[in-house]
Amino acid sequence: MSSTTRNRIIGLAIIVVAVVGVVLYKALPTNAQTITATGTPNTVNPSKPEPVKLQILKDNAQDAATLAKVKTLKVGTETVTPTTDAQGNVTFTPPANLAGQQSFNLLDATGKPVTDDKNNAVPPLQLTYAMPNAVASPTPEISWLEKFNAQGRQNTLTNQPWYYWVIILVFLSLSIPFVYAITRAILRSRATFRTPSGLPVGSFRAILAYTLVLFLGLYVLVSLLAMTSFPPPEFLLGIVATVVGFYFGSRTGEEGGAIDTRVGTVRGIVRTGSRPAVGAVVKLRVVADKTEPYSRITDIDGRFSVNGVRAEKYQVIAETKSPPGTGQQEVIVSEGSDHEIEIIIGASGPSGASGPSGARGPSGASGPSGATGP
Repeated sequence: MSSTTRNRIIGLAIIVVAVVGVVLYKALPTNAQTITATGTPNTVNPSKPEPVKLQILKDNAQDAATLAKVKTLKVGTETVTPTTDAQGNVTFTPPANLAGQQSFNLLDATGKPVTDDKNNAVPPLQLTYAMPNAVASPTPEISWLEKFNAQGRQNTLTNQPWYYWVIILVFLSLSIPFVYAITRAILRSRATFRTPSGLPVGSFRAILAYTLVLFLGLYVLVSLLAMTSFPPPEFLLGIVATVVGFYFGSRTGEEGGAIDTRVGTVRGIVRTGSRPAVGAVVKLRVVADKTEPYSRITDIDGRFSVNGVRAEKYQVIAETKSPPGTGQQEVIVSEGSDHEIEIIIGASGPSGASGPSGARGPSGASGPSGATGP
């Protein structure tokens, strides 16, 4: 091989090495540099998001020039516009009602992803939506995400064209047989024309009770269709409790049963503060064996009445769901006694006590402690 040929080969090899070196030099910085977008704080309260400070770091150093290019942040279909103060700090308020980890794309003034001076794209900002730690409650509420999903299912259901027809058909299928039975009883019952209303005895109360319970059934049906809780109004629950209690209580009197003097009566009122507690659950718990043989629901005036209570020592416990609260009081039921009590929801101890007239014996004469003698 001549020296000229050898020199040409060496020169060509040097050129190839130089070209490869330049290419690697241009390529390696892109891979070596690390550019990230961070937010402070990086955890967002989904119900009340707080402002987040945005930073762009290149090799763990603040890249103010690239940060200044950020004009909007986009997560899903939501777009957020950040603000910049005099010191160049960029902050934005994330949208509410999101869950889990969310990616925020950083966009420039043209709506394209933000890049640095070497045309390296800035990766999306990652934020985590999570509820803050809360104090444990004996009656925990449904989480915000479940409420959000439940409301979405309700809205979807009510927008369906068949929804209202289903409710109407179910209502008619339940009410028409009942109306037919009442009409037939009115036309054929001999006792019909001996009452001022022209209805069989007890039928008017039955109509009220059935109609109100039917309305509650519709709310249960809607809850099943929407796969979520669809609670009826509180005033309707109070009316239902009053009518149903009046219906069954008055039927007991109509049946003409003799009063059993071997048992007693516990009645009273439940209050939340100074207001009557409508729809509160009242339970009589036997102190000896902790059983709960009697329970009632307070009416629209917050009152309840339990007849035929066996002679025992009881804890009378009242509970409300919204707002959650309890109250209790101890009573000693004797044969023929009649206790009138008051329970205040939220009290830490017994909320009231029956006075000297709180219990009456069979003869009606009370002794020093409110109980009668023989």
